[in-house]
Amino acid sequence: ERVAARAEPLAVALHAVRRLPKTAGSVLVVGCGPIGGLAALLLSRTFAGTVLVADRNQARSARVSQVTGARIVDLNRDAVAAATANAPLLAAIEATGSVAALNQLLGVVDSGGTIAMVGIFHGRLDIDPNTLVEREIGLLGCHAFADELPEAVRMLGELSEPLLALIDQEIGLDDIPAAYERLLAGHSDGLKTIIRMRQPVEQS
Repeated sequence: ERVAARAEPLAVALHAVRRLPKTAGSVLVVGCGPIGGLAALLLSRTFAGTVLVADRNQARSARVSQVTGARIVDLNRDAVAAATANAPLLAAIEATGSVAALNQLLGVVDSGGTIAMVGIFHGRLDIDPNTLVEREIGLLGCHAFADELPEAVRMLGELSEPLLALIDQEIGLDDIPAAYERLLAGHSDGLKTIIRMRQPVEQS
């Protein structure tokens, strides 16, 4: 059941990965939360090139890197250029929902690149449309999933080991407030917290 709980976010990640154009080279996943981390996992199994991940939570990006083999980079052009040996970065997944992160990512993706946006944003993006026109940058919205859920369920068996390795904690109901505090403080190093309900008390 711990693995089964990952079916829905895995389907969302699979949808985002499929929305990216098939391109050689490298792909960058920004955000190592539940969707970004699972996207990195899927890419590590299906993408022929280099998978890069960026997240300001170093412990979480380290966990994703350890499980998936993805390479950790800072979200700037110099770091990405070093990781790709100066090859163009033409594909990225934005999984943070951070306007600031997306702005940084627009400065990192090379001309002709595509960004699949799966994060839920709060706030508005102030961008000059000419940036997209002149550099031919494509922005792809990725909302939930389409028909990927059955395939995600079928993948649970083969992915069970890494999926379990990416779980943050298993907690009870009483531990939920503390778990939220850890999450908001950026102290979680896993992707998902499993909440276990109390067993009903048997009547004698």
